[in-house]
Amino acid sequence: HRATVPAIAAHVDAAAARFAWRPDTPIDAVPELSASVDWLGGGGQGTGQGIRLTLDDALGAAAARAGRVGDEAFRVTVSADGVEIRGASPLGVFRGATVLRQLRDPDAPAQAEVLLPAGVWEGAPAYGWRGVMLDVARHFRPVDDVRRLIDLLALHHLNILQLHLTDDQGWRFEVPGYPRLTEVSARREATQRGHGPEATVEPGVHEGFYTTDELRDLVRYAAERGVTLVPEVELPGHIQAALAAYPELGNTDVGVPASGPWERFGVNARTLAPTEASLAFGRAAIDALCDVFDAEWIGIGGDEVPVTEWAQSEAAAERMRALGLATPHDVQPWFTAHFVAHVRARGRTALAWDEVLEGEVPEGVRILAWRGPVAMREALSRGIPVVACPDLEVYLDYPQSESPEEPIRVGPPLPLARAYSLRIEDRAVGGQANVWSEHLPSRDRVDFAMFPRLAAIAERLWEGGEPRPFADFMRRLPTHLRRLAAAGVRYRPLDGPSPDQRRPGVPGKPLTVEAREAIVAGLVERLLDGSAARARAARK
Repeated sequence: HRATVPAIAAHVDAAAARFAWRPDTPIDAVPELSASVDWLGGGGQGTGQGIRLTLDDALGAAAARAGRVGDEAFRVTVSADGVEIRGASPLGVFRGATVLRQLRDPDAPAQAEVLLPAGVWEGAPAYGWRGVMLDVARHFRPVDDVRRLIDLLALHHLNILQLHLTDDQGWRFEVPGYPRLTEVSARREATQRGHGPEATVEPGVHEGFYTTDELRDLVRYAAERGVTLVPEVELPGHIQAALAAYPELGNTDVGVPASGPWERFGVNARTLAPTEASLAFGRAAIDALCDVFDAEWIGIGGDEVPVTEWAQSEAAAERMRALGLATPHDVQPWFTAHFVAHVRARGRTALAWDEVLEGEVPEGVRILAWRGPVAMREALSRGIPVVACPDLEVYLDYPQSESPEEPIRVGPPLPLARAYSLRIEDRAVGGQANVWSEHLPSRDRVDFAMFPRLAAIAERLWEGGEPRPFADFMRRLPTHLRRLAAAGVRYRPLDGPSPDQRRPGVPGKPLTVEAREAIVAGLVERLLDGSAARARAARK
């Protein structure tokens, strides 16, 4: 009963009589709280003591005064006479209902009577953005898998699921006026196997996309569980899948047109050409997302955009001269400004990766800072809302140990203890884990990469501040692993991957933390140079 994850402040009376929760236990709630009733399994028809759900504005006010997110505040009170869940809002009640679910014996059958300890559990999160980014572009995940992940996020009090819907390797949503995006861009004929110089490309069709109706249903499903779906389209780079369908949008006077989505992984030189047609395409994609998703934020990508083609293209050079752009490095900020303006015209906020900080960032942008503290602090110094997702702590495709049996060794090791060390900079709006799926081709592989590290990250995003002792988390984790097992999650065991979770023969590219830090230092050089230039200009 003390094993809640994330950790929730509790006052338990071990000597008091416990509450018997049965399948027919009645749940008393107003219709506004029906999502929480459903989350608890629905109200039974039994008589006697039950579970009461109620709203209490005072909880939110007290949480806000303490610097927490007020509308998610809750208090759960359990006694032999019944259970009361009070919340500052329907969302707060839902968080309390989630805690109550965690008080059940994880191994008890769903229809069994369980005894809950008497006590009080209460809290509110430190951050309003507690998220996960799932890459469904490299390896598509069916709708049922996304629903299941939404349930798992709700179990961990996470409230954002960012869907990375497009990349070089696949396009996964419909855009009116561009039918070939789902006919051509959502299917590739082969896929890279492994990472590094020994990686190969193996034939085999990989395909899939979400219909507009499927996405609308996912938005509804997530909202009922306190999760906001945030869509992302990659612009103007990571775009080969789209260019395979509409090559005229690319820099057609350099290179060979793409014949299909990219079958390899990494940074691709292909980009949109700086044309009106490309802007119209980007606006159409953004419109399609705004018409389906109700999130405040619309992701527009912006990461890892090489200037290679713009530097080589005569057509791009002519366009740059007409636009007054001095160098190829000015093209991405030009794209960003247009797409941000369009997102704002739709009443939303653009979400972009921290590479856009290398140019002027227009108002109406929230930054995903993945390149460590340098990018995070640069965004904060410029007054830009920022979400922390530093790769060394939250990139869950990184291996979980240095063992050669750890699949697949891409990037430096990110063990559970390092994930739990996540520290969010003051003034950030929150953080998220990023699950890139190049080497996660199945649901089980996604489970293995995410859990239990996501449980550690979820706790850090709920609590904020400095991490509590890691031993405290580890004391509670075994009970939580039983919850995950009961939910069918194929998590990585604490002592290493099980034999069927290893991937012998799949090449990787081991990397130390120090080597990765050096790489990231190189990646932020332009950002630091730009920051220094702005500082000099401000002093003049």
